[in-house]
Amino acid sequence: MANETFDKARLGGLAELAGSWAGEGFSQIQLPENPNVDQASRDRFEAQRAFLGKKGLQPPTRHRSKFNATDETLAFAMVEHPIAWLGEGSDAPSLFGLRYLQNIRDPGLDETIHHEPGYWLYASGAAPFAFPDHRLEAPNRGRSDRLGFQFLPGHVVRQAMIPHGNGVLASGTLAAFKGAPEFPRLSTIGLAAPGVGVPGAQTMSVEQMEALNEQALTLATNTFPAGMDDTDTLAMLADPNLFLARAQQTLAARRHQVQHTLQLHVVATPSGMSNIPYLMRNAVVPSKAQPFSATFWLQQVVDEHGKPYALLQYSQTIFLQFAGFNWPHHVVATLTRNAA
Repeated sequence: MANETFDKARLGGLAELAGSWAGEGFSQIQLPENPNVDQASRDRFEAQRAFLGKKGLQPPTRHRSKFNATDETLAFAMVEHPIAWLGEGSDAPSLFGLRYLQNIRDPGLDETIHHEPGYWLYASGAAPFAFPDHRLEAPNRGRSDRLGFQFLPGHVVRQAMIPHGNGVLASGTLAAFKGAPEFPRLSTIGLAAPGVGVPGAQTMSVEQMEALNEQALTLATNTFPAGMDDTDTLAMLADPNLFLARAQQTLAARRHQVQHTLQLHVVATPSGMSNIPYLMRNAVVPSKAQPFSATFWLQQVVDEHGKPYALLQYSQTIFLQFAGFNWPHHVVATLTRNAA
């Protein structure tokens, strides 16, 4: 039963997320290959080598890219009471929050690829931490040069629990600005892990990446968004945030106008990531970087008839470390709120 006396303003900007959302997205992940011990891996590696050989290229570091066009549901429910504070000190801020449940499917393969329950928390006090601004640490951080950009009071925390053996604790800021977001460029090329790999080394050249992405278009294990030609799809494989930009282009073509945007940006340090040992046999969380970052853009839009509605877009990156490199896993989506 809803608590009729609960003041939604105590949730800060999180209150605007409440409700159920649905839409489409795209996922890109790099996975390690071990052709020395696994026949399927060896077959994939040989196919890579043959495809690149026709272009005069050698295979890069042994890995494969997995691409999925996705359908997603994301539901937020208010926790209609203060959340117990276990710290000390009378100046500790009160915590308020939302429960959420995220489910991501690949309809083309008819399989669920991600399921995540968790919490978003809001604290009205100033954030007791610094926010990194390095490209590797937060590749999908929103731009701060948007018209009217301002940070809002308080800070947010995202607590995620992934049933296959992961947990994430990320903290960050709220900001608001006029108009639509612009999305920073992402890279799907891994970089040398600090203190592990050769400084400045990359997993592959741009030419190798482009060739592997061409091969990816031919593989039945990958799926891609509908309505895109090969040129646009290949551009998105190199920069998944182009999926979000394409949705903004569709809005403009339909004469829908984004009036203002609420931005939530969170990052997690290595200490905020947990994995069961089974998952760490082939890949680990980077120990000397911010391995997780996510930015959500909650947009208030007016359609061509002047009717308002809400649009939620996000870009999320997690880095996995294997073979001496940090490999990006990007997930993006564009969602609309379901009618109450």
